[in-house]
This record gives sequence, C-alpha cells and structure tokens, in this order.
Amino acid sequence: GCVEQTLSKFLPTVIAAETMKKIGRRDPELERVLPDMVKAGLESLQNFQRSDGGWGWWEDESSPYTTAYVIYGLTHAARAGYPADPVMLQRGIDSLKSQFDRVYAASLQKTPDQAPFADLTQMSYMLYALSLNGVNDQNKLIDMYNKRVKMTVYGRSLLALALYESGNRAQADKMTDEIIKRSDLFKGMRSWKAAEGWGWENSSTEAS
Repeated sequence: GCVEQTLSKFLPTVIAAETMKKIGRRDPELERVLPDMVKAGLESLQNFQRSDGGWGWWEDESSPYTTAYVIYGLTHAARAGYPADPVMLQRGIDSLKSQFDRVYAASLQKTPDQAPFADLTQMSYMLYALSLNGVNDQNKLIDMYNKRVKMTVYGRSLLALALYESGNRAQADKMTDEIIKRSDLFKGMRSWKAAEGWGWENSSTEAS
C-alpha cells in the first residue's frame, strides 16, 4: 500500500494495544502478531522516506500533510513501546519543520478569500505533530491561535492539541471551550457539523 495505508494499518492497532495495557486487559493473539506488523510497517515507511526526510503519498515528492501524519504515527508507536529508527524520525522532524515554514510563508501571501481552510488545518496538524516531539515555535503557534476564527472545527481541534502539548494551556483551554460551544448535544453525545462545502479539512466526520 501507499504511505497512508501502511501507517493506517498498524497505528490503530498499536493505539488499541497501548490502551488495553493501560486498563489492564490482555489479548495474547494481538500481542503475538503486533511486533511483526509494526516491524514490517516501520521498514516500509523507511523505504518510502524521501531524500529530504519527508514522505509523499507514494514515492512522490514529500507532502506536508503526509509527513505530519507519519511523524504523528511514529511518535505514538514509540510511546506504545515500538520506536522507529531515531535517524529516520529526526530526518522526518527536520523535514516537517522546513515544510511548515514553506507552507506558512506561502499562506501569508494569500488573501482571506483564497479558501484558507485547507492551509490552516494542514498547518495546525503539522504544528501538532511537531509539538508531540518537543518542537515548538511559539511565535507561529500564537499567530495561528489569533487566526482561529478562520478555522474549521477540525483545524481548531488540532491547534488546541498543539497548544496544549507546547505548554500554552490557557490558549488551549479557551479553544476547547469555544469548540464545545460549537457542538450539537443529543442524548449526552456531542457532534460537530462542517461549516460549508466539503473536504477533509471541513468534514463533519473529521470534526466529530
């Protein structure tokens, strides 16, 4: 499969295994097959890594969103006890930092009517993946925070997570309150609707 399919195959299983460990439940079959599954996935991702340290969808040029997704996935896998090659991870983090700077600089040249949803959501995700690894550009985080009114609910959620991980708890709490106020409550369950149009960055499924 492609990079996204490779990561999406083992990452949910890793997170499920980590959760089961925390709540004291065991699944011997899962524990048996998971190490080989993760090993194969990590090897595949290493083969997919581009010369600039990032990842594309296939063996194409690096994609900011895909690189952020891989860094997010590698970080959670490591936390569950399945660390990636540290050189591969660091190259990916360095690439993500460079890609963010390019996307951020390009976004400053766009006017508000040039559909900022995708840019802002993608940048929020990149910042979140970086923050999970202790990489925080406080000036850009606060600048993004000040632009939150232009974001979708999904984008705001990602930025709130990035702010929380980077130590900006007051801003993260305020965004969380704002996000909850935009939700629909039905029989004790909350959900969110996309503001307008359709796209991964403005989807009710992603938002919820």
